[in-house]
Amino acid sequence: MANSIVWISGATQGLGAGLADLAAESGARVINFDRAPSNRHETIAFDLTDPNSWEDIANHFRDIFAIGSIEKATLLVVGHANIGQGLLSKVNLETYQRSLVANGVAPIMLGSLFLRNLPEDVAGGLMLMSSGSAARPVIGQSSYSACKCAIEGWVGVMKQEIAREGRGQWVVAVRPGFVDTPSNRELANEDPELYPRAAKMGSIIEKYAISNTLGAKRIWDALPPSDEARIISFDGRPQDGPEIIT
Repeated sequence: MANSIVWISGATQGLGAGLADLAAESGARVINFDRAPSNRHETIAFDLTDPNSWEDIANHFRDIFAIGSIEKATLLVVGHANIGQGLLSKVNLETYQRSLVANGVAPIMLGSLFLRNLPEDVAGGLMLMSSGSAARPVIGQSSYSACKCAIEGWVGVMKQEIAREGRGQWVVAVRPGFVDTPSNRELANEDPELYPRAAKMGSIIEKYAISNTLGAKRIWDALPPSDEARIISFDGRPQDGPEIIT
């Protein structure tokens, strides 16, 4: 992967860290966008909840591509803000609003900045992390589910626009399945009065969740996606391979 660069939002921990480690092992330059620095990968400060930090990312993309030596570029939008989840009647509305910005608007803007600055002669593409919550209602996850639905809709439009312009780059959303991430552990410890699913999250994690390393490997193995893929889903029976949703 000479002259290859991989940007990952949220690579300090969890699934993002697993994806970053595998990319680095393949020889790519890895850059982490996160509030907290990684102890293994180059990090640029980025806060999903703060629109003022987004312009710095746009300038960063422009500066990197202006150098002209990049042959392959990939952005994996993985990070999310584990805030604003809970019953609408009980959740703090200010936090709820921040969740909508961080988990919906920010990932879409990050992807938009990448695609707007990605030169047509540079191979690669964009992955936005989605969730099974985009496909089924989960009590206490109204903001999160809405954001993931928006991401999947946006990806569908971008696929058509990229094809219309005749660019060879790809864009896809991924539903990673149930991964043992720090954010899922946090939800398992949430107040059941606010987030009713917390009561059984812990046992579900122990019984069904896969490691971040395995989750990252099967995502990388599915990239780049087939031309028709809008969503790659590891929900359901991942042992049978990912489901391709067009």
